[in-house]
Amino acid sequence: KVVCQLEVNIIPQPFIVDRIMRFFHFENDLMVKNISLDAKQAKKYIKCTDDSVFVGYNKEDATSQTIFMKVRSGTAASVNRFCLLFFQDPFMANLTDTIEICVHSLQRATVTGMIGQATKSVLMLNGGSTTRLARCYSSNPEIIKLKQDTFSLASNSLNEVLLTFVPFESTKRDVIVHVIDVETHQLITAFCIQTDAQPPSVTKSFAISLVGTSGSNKKISYTN
Repeated sequence: KVVCQLEVNIIPQPFIVDRIMRFFHFENDLMVKNISLDAKQAKKYIKCTDDSVFVGYNKEDATSQTIFMKVRSGTAASVNRFCLLFFQDPFMANLTDTIEICVHSLQRATVTGMIGQATKSVLMLNGGSTTRLARCYSSNPEIIKLKQDTFSLASNSLNEVLLTFVPFESTKRDVIVHVIDVETHQLITAFCIQTDAQPPSVTKSFAISLVGTSGSNKKISYTN
């Protein structure tokens, strides 16, 4: 005999994302990152929505305000999205904060040049199944110069895109290059170009001695 019957309707509601973090990494590679937390997020119970991602507190941080994350990136131009959920209790009933993680996968390219000189290089693009109109965009157009007008990306073949590397200082940088479909505005592929600028070689050296605050006029031989 049924004494009482209770019908419960559960309507899941999406959680509110408090913070979005984007990372750019090479395709099909293991990415390991440390994430600094706010004081209110420290010493909380963490749950990741993707079981293939490993997340834990950094044991070297006594304040528990740093977590490390291990995630494998996908193919180029793909984005791996997941969330880190922070709970107040070990039963994960009281959700306090949510961080959305976006891992953008990029193809790897390397270019080396000399300061003050232009170095030419080529990016290889797979045309895909159909011919499309494309255009390239650089995150640092001052040192990585690309073809600015629209070009045709031939189908079922490899296409070459010419780039020019013009460094102004001796340093290593990562420059992001996106190839966009002009008609649909979709991302065709993405590159992470690792640049290495080397100082020019010294062919001659001169020593000039000055006495006090007096000036000195010297002639230096130079051949262009």
